Amino acid sequence: MIFSFGGYPTRATVAVKTGGKRDVTQSHKIWLISKTTYVPTPVYHDGHIYFVNDQGFAYCIHGSTGEIVYEERLPGLSGGRGRGGRPVYASAVAAGGNYYATTRQAETHVIAMKPEFKLIATNQIATDRSQFNAKPALANDEIVLRSDTHLNVFAR
Repeated sequence: MIFSFGGYPTRATVAVKTGGKRDVTQSHKIWLISKTTYVPTPVYHDGHIYFVNDQGFAYCIHGSTGEIVYEERLPGLSGGRGRGGRPVYASAVAAGGNYYATTRQAETHVIAMKPEFKLIATNQIATDRSQFNAKPALANDEIVLRSDTHLNVFAR
């Protein structure tokens, strides 16, 4: 199991073995790293953990070792509206070998779920200037993005 603790004072991602009894703090810890996400939930795919943290960095972490495969700043992020510099609040979703990370500024970054960073596309919703805090939803060949004021549906 992988846990990501984004709150203070503990900011860490840890992998632990399941099962056991009593205090398994040391015996079941597989690895622990300081790279994490404050709110967005990571996605696990093909032995790797993918997430975009609240500060706009995309990560790929090797699931069995905790090795950081890549750490890349997404383009064009300059801090979130409100929340002082946290441009990403929503969890990503995965489909078709990609994961979709939506920023608070109405951008959706499509990133390949591969152990090398590849940004497929960045899509901006120019007509909705409110904040985007919700996780995208996928249905059929559409992506649904909810902002504070609108529900936006697009073909993906």
